[in-house]
Amino acid sequence: QVQDVGSAVAKLDAVLVCVALLAIAFVCLLIFNRNDTLSSLVPLATIVLGFSFLFGNSAAILFESVRKIEITCVRVPS
Repeated sequence: QVQDVGSAVAKLDAVLVCVALLAIAFVCLLIFNRNDTLSSLVPLATIVLGFSFLFGNSAAILFESVRKIEITCVRVPS
């Protein structure tokens, strides 16, 4: 059971690192090229909206799994 939780936490860590890297890249683009970045927000928002329809269910399942892992980790005695 501990190995399963460890692998799930490792996958969650990879997802969060990807999200953080995307956020850092976007902030860097805003700092170095503000006008072009702001003008490209509309197409980017359209792409994000499309991906939300494609991957929304997967994101909901991931969120529910994270909650279950937190509950399991809290109840397991050390």
